[in-house]
Amino acid sequence: MIQFVTGSGRSMASFRYRVECVQEALLMQGHEVKVAPTFDLSAKQAIFSKHFNPVDYSDAIAAKALGCRVVFDVCDDHRNTKFADHYDRMVRVADCVTANSDEMASRIWDTWHKRAHVIPDPIIYDPIDRVPDLTKTLWFGATWTLDDTLYKHIGTVSGDLEICTGPTDGISRPNTTFTLFSPEEQQKAFRRNGIAFIPYADSDEALAKSANRIIEALNASMVVVTNGIPAAKELMPFVELHHKDVGPQSIRKMEAGRQFVRQRYAIKQIVKLWKKALDL
Repeated sequence: MIQFVTGSGRSMASFRYRVECVQEALLMQGHEVKVAPTFDLSAKQAIFSKHFNPVDYSDAIAAKALGCRVVFDVCDDHRNTKFADHYDRMVRVADCVTANSDEMASRIWDTWHKRAHVIPDPIIYDPIDRVPDLTKTLWFGATWTLDDTLYKHIGTVSGDLEICTGPTDGISRPNTTFTLFSPEEQQKAFRRNGIAFIPYADSDEALAKSANRIIEALNASMVVVTNGIPAAKELMPFVELHHKDVGPQSIRKMEAGRQFVRQRYAIKQIVKLWKKALDL
């Protein structure tokens, strides 16, 4: 039995992209897969992630003593945060390390001299095929990133703006609406808007992030405006760098990008990478 050991849930993007959809895909292929907050003694492989449960390290030690293979999945760079010690212990004890991007894998190698299996986040939202309305812009993401991403660059956005995020006090801007995030509401927001504005924060931690928002926006036939991160390097030919550059050519770029991400980041492709990391 394969177990994802995590206390997080669907409200977290990392759970949706790196636990829930992977479990579903492996179950469909006949594998026994369980998700639980603490280690199950019957597990043959235990995949730990994040830092929410302080007993993860002791569970990992116990798992190894029982002959269980320990995997640690890293999708954020916490080497310089208050969780650094937890990540250090977990990477060191793990038999296998997985990472969300080449950039994160490179940092793992630089710090711990461990090779990480690079497994990008897959597409998890339904595909949308349409010609986008380029008068309507969507920003979507975690509330705590608003200041360093959207609000820092909001002056470059023209026309209607929808912000899909968690609870927030909002801002005073004409033609701006707020939508309380849920996976279902975000899918609806994709359909309402034609441009996805995805500026990344100018920080070392942000550079190791997944490109899942760009990927999902292209899958939803949205023109993407972004400054990009290393994980998005192969996607940059399909996006615009500035709102002022958006025009008819942007739709042609999006259509090429839509085809690319649906082939490259389909769950059937990403689950192959998980199976390789798990020796299945």
